[in-house]
Amino acid sequence: MGERTRLKRILRGLERRYGKIEPPPKRKGLPLIVATILSQNTTDLTAIRAYEALLERFPPARRSRPRRNLPRDSDGRIDKIKIRMVHVADARGEPNWRAIEKAPLSVVRNCLRVCGLAETKTRALRSLLKALRKETGGYSLERFLAGCDTDQALDKLSALPGIGVKTAAVTLAEGFGADLCPVDTHVHRVSGRLGVVSPSGGRNGTFRELRKILPPGTAHAFHHLFLSHGRAVCTARRPKCDSCPIRPDCERRGLEEV
Repeated sequence: MGERTRLKRILRGLERRYGKIEPPPKRKGLPLIVATILSQNTTDLTAIRAYEALLERFPPARRSRPRRNLPRDSDGRIDKIKIRMVHVADARGEPNWRAIEKAPLSVVRNCLRVCGLAETKTRALRSLLKALRKETGGYSLERFLAGCDTDQALDKLSALPGIGVKTAAVTLAEGFGADLCPVDTHVHRVSGRLGVVSPSGGRNGTFRELRKILPPGTAHAFHHLFLSHGRAVCTARRPKCDSCPIRPDCERRGLEEV
């Protein structure tokens, strides 16, 4: 009971600083998982440029009006704290997936060069598209995962080349409403410093521990709040502990490294 109460207190403290996190809207899974693949081991800003390069080189047959805009700061620039790759899929639409699958690898790789690991990400993207087409006859992640529960969907996505637990979890949480807290470097660092989990288990260990202890229905909010907090306050070096809204609940306040 004590730890559950502490987690709820942490949640309220972060919500007061960063705002309440609303449940994810309904969105298509494929552009979301592709955008997340592009964001691996790089910043969201460079991943955005790679996704836009795919759209420019492989434009959709019919353009649709974006449903949402990218979050902006007070100067009109993309907000580095609030930006998520899910926003990119929402705002930019979908490229021509069939054209991407059929194009020479070098053409796709050139689009992705800006976000790093272009060879690895190109092969992951092509393997994903091939798997979808082979199993569903098209490019629908929804049909690919039809009938799967959360654990089955995690396993099925994680079995594909270049798609790890974090990418699979982001896709399922943001696109399918799964009660999961994806773990990137920020979520791992913040939850470890708070003493919520043991950081020695690595990011996948943190993901498994958070699934066990987070109050039901809060995983999506914790993901976004921990991510924002890790970018804005609980940074890897020189964390701003004096301005931390949850400092009383931090077991490692003032330390530069987990």
